[in-house]
Amino acid sequence: MLLKSNTGNTWTRHDYTTWLTQAGYTTITYHPTNTPATLILAQ
Repeated sequence: MLLKSNTGNTWTRHDYTTWLTQAGYTTITYHPTNTPATLILAQ
């Protein structure tokens, strides 16, 4: 999974997992959708 912004930056699933873990989230799941977007849930 590779995520990008409208300004041209890109982030990987590993990047998001790292950021969310550092923020204190312990359960992180990724769910594909019927669109190009991926839903990220963190608790």
